[in-house]
Amino acid sequence: MPGATGLEVLDRLRSLAHRRAVPVVILTANGQDADRDQAFNLGADDFVTKPFSPKKLLARIDQILNRG
Repeated sequence: MPGATGLEVLDRLRSLAHRRAVPVVILTANGQDADRDQAFNLGADDFVTKPFSPKKLLARIDQILNRG
């Protein structure tokens, strides 16, 4: 992404009180454990690496949106 990484965007999003509850799924080619850990520490709801199954991604999104 030009201008900021996805993790930087996530960090900014979580710093805004009116946006803290917005579900975030990180979709990335960077599947390193450190990237995954940082995403979850910043408040990501899920972390999906490329290549991915669109069907599985939709199922994960559906699961996140239908929690509580």
